[in-house]
Amino acid sequence: MADGGPGFEGVPMQGPDPYGNQNNAEGSYKPIAPYGAANYTRPRPTTAGHLSRWFQFIIKHRKGRDNLAHINRILSTTSGTDKLLMLTGYTLMALTAALERVNGALPPGVDLLKATTTHPLPAFPAIRSLEVRLRSLSSIISDFRIFSRLWGLFGIAEWAVQVYEAPPKDQQLRQIAYAQVCVNIVYQSLENIAYLSQHKILRYSNATQNKLWAWSCRFWAAHVALDFCRLWRIRMLRHNYKGVTDAEDHEWWRQISSNLCWAPLTIHWSVENGGLLDGFTTGALGTAAGILSVQHVWRQTRT
Repeated sequence: MADGGPGFEGVPMQGPDPYGNQNNAEGSYKPIAPYGAANYTRPRPTTAGHLSRWFQFIIKHRKGRDNLAHINRILSTTSGTDKLLMLTGYTLMALTAALERVNGALPPGVDLLKATTTHPLPAFPAIRSLEVRLRSLSSIISDFRIFSRLWGLFGIAEWAVQVYEAPPKDQQLRQIAYAQVCVNIVYQSLENIAYLSQHKILRYSNATQNKLWAWSCRFWAAHVALDFCRLWRIRMLRHNYKGVTDAEDHEWWRQISSNLCWAPLTIHWSVENGGLLDGFTTGALGTAAGILSVQHVWRQTRT
């Protein structure tokens, strides 16, 4: 199941003393040993103490506040949230695949949430437990992202209207734009049907679901192939007629790099009942694409 998608492009602290002195009445505190004594050990800050220091750092440093506000602006948009979740989900996929190599793969058909209790403990139980939990989180993120794309057809319809009302002046770019609109309509429709069937809302068999997932990814692969054609044509026109600015060149290379990450993934997911890539490679490619997307969104939301 693919979860990438084309991707149109100071509060005072209250409560107990974090250093553990909340039970010492005023004037009755007696240190175990005077400061500087040979047997004196400074108490280690508790978790609350670390959080307090972190919030103080955010409050006192303007850059920290600005970055916090910047992240909040990104999360306030659907696209920004999706890009951050995409990066997180694929990073977790690569990490869990790496952890799986330590203890080996789980037996087929095993419930991940019960794997550490219903089967013999692996060589490194803590690593297996971490792997199970991170894999569950990655699965939730993937499901949420696909659910959020159920109404993606509305965005594609708006894109289609924009292309119809103001098509590219170059004939080849215009044909590519029309083709991309068509393949994305089919891609999103097939993915919606497959997802709703997977959750028992539509009545399609598992075999039909596998075909729907595979065909939706094949149309996504067509979108990526068309995007390579679009970027090549843009490059040719800019070099032949007006040259390329630094900003245009940077954005062109970002889109090429992103498509180079997505292309093998779309082919991987286009194969029914299996794939061509292992979990770590899939996660690494998705993480690279996620980094490029998050960097782009970060620059777009900068004030």
